Amino acid sequence: MGRAAVHRRMPKGSSAGAIALVAAILTVGPTASTPVLTRAPAATTGAAATGPSGSTLHPNIAYCPGVDPTGKQGDVMDIYTPAGAAAGDHFPTVIYVHGGGWEKGNAAAGKKLGVDGYSLPVAAALLATDGFVVAAVDYRLTKPNTNPPTNQFPDQIIDIKCALRYLRVPAHASTYDIDPSHIFAMGSSAGGHLVSLVGTAPPSAGFECQSGDTKDWCGQSSAVQAVVDEWGVSDFTDSTWSVHASQVIQQVFGHAPGEDVPALERASPVTYIAQSDPPFLIIQGDQDPLNTPTQAPELAQRLALGGVQNTTLNMVHYAAHGVLEPGEQPGITQLVQTVVSFLEGEATS
Repeated sequence: MGRAAVHRRMPKGSSAGAIALVAAILTVGPTASTPVLTRAPAATTGAAATGPSGSTLHPNIAYCPGVDPTGKQGDVMDIYTPAGAAAGDHFPTVIYVHGGGWEKGNAAAGKKLGVDGYSLPVAAALLATDGFVVAAVDYRLTKPNTNPPTNQFPDQIIDIKCALRYLRVPAHASTYDIDPSHIFAMGSSAGGHLVSLVGTAPPSAGFECQSGDTKDWCGQSSAVQAVVDEWGVSDFTDSTWSVHASQVIQQVFGHAPGEDVPALERASPVTYIAQSDPPFLIIQGDQDPLNTPTQAPELAQRLALGGVQNTTLNMVHYAAHGVLEPGEQPGITQLVQTVVSFLEGEATS
């Protein structure tokens, strides 16, 4: 889905130095048990500020006015444009989707990177090359304490697809230096599930521009050209879950995992796999107590059997949920380099 006369500028140099520097933040920073942040909503876009690697931060952009006109429900994103951007540049763009069990994780402006996963070191490395734009997206969160819970699935995937369409609107792509033909999705935990679903679910799945849904930016595509899935769920029809994970899935999706119901099949990325799906990089800890470690190999196997090109699985030894454990193999710096190299490679394809 390219545009005429797009001036794409590719990375100017190696990302290795930035990876080594910022990955150290993860080594000594928050662990997987650290509570996720909650966001004090901002109704309007704030003033530009400085982000990682000298990038320009455009904070709290309300991206889906048909659902959330002011961003108070969570439909806002931070967009980071590279420091070296010049007039007429259009860069490959990575959209990052946070985790938090579909119920937590939205963060304040400028804080949406680093809530979980490898988002901060990956973004810093990519932005340091002056070759990428990064968008960190919040979305509507399920509120489990209401009866019934509000903002249940599919609100989350509706929002992420709306965000992707927003980025492709020509005026928005021009403002934020985005190459709409090269947009990649990266997410961790619940965000890993959502980006995998973006990668596999076709328009016929009914997650965008349907009756009663938002009609924002419906002339644009929500397709992505590559997916990085960090410890995300791929198959809710599997019944092998911890008590806590089962409770969360029941709250968000309305059914306990393993139930033979269409709703869980509809929410599962493996349901839609087709040869036309984009390349996947899948990262999963082999000692994950929340997302059963068999999910990632199943997704990788089904993608490969479906004929999807460039499917890569990284099972991380000695790693729990979050894959941020001291002593895990491969280590944090190596995994960050793997993600960055994958995205840089797809950006040149």
